Amino acid sequence: MAEFLLPGMDIKIIDLEHIKTKDVKDGRQNGWFIPLWRDWDKIYDKEPKMAYIATCFPGEVKGPHLHKERWSFLTVLKGKVAFIVKDGEEYKEFVLSDEKPQTIVIPANTLQAHINIGEDEAIVLNLCNPAWHPDRQDNFTGDYTGYDFSKWLKKQ
Repeated sequence: MAEFLLPGMDIKIIDLEHIKTKDVKDGRQNGWFIPLWRDWDKIYDKEPKMAYIATCFPGEVKGPHLHKERWSFLTVLKGKVAFIVKDGEEYKEFVLSDEKPQTIVIPANTLQAHINIGEDEAIVLNLCNPAWHPDRQDNFTGDYTGYDFSKWLKKQ
């Protein structure tokens, strides 16, 4: 796994392994797997406490929002998604897709949004810490005034 720390922020992009699996009898490739988290890797600053899958319809935006306590470790399982994080007055953009296995690490208190820029429903896996709980609200609306989400739709 390769890790890329982005200057000035704690946002990380982690390249994940894409491991081919083989038939035990004849050795032909019969599929693959991608390790998203292993307790011995220590690739995350916070160990995940929950895993969930979320979908996003084509052209739809989720956010902007932030979590005051929760870290997110997001991997696109299907589709193509642009993640936009706000660093002061600057927006940083990251595109993840199912074509290249990567995880984006978004620390707590980071204003974030994402938009499905693919043609089909996107599926995103989030390993997070702490776990979501219905009695512990940690989702706060953010302001992306001046950010043009529609530019992503023009790129399709």
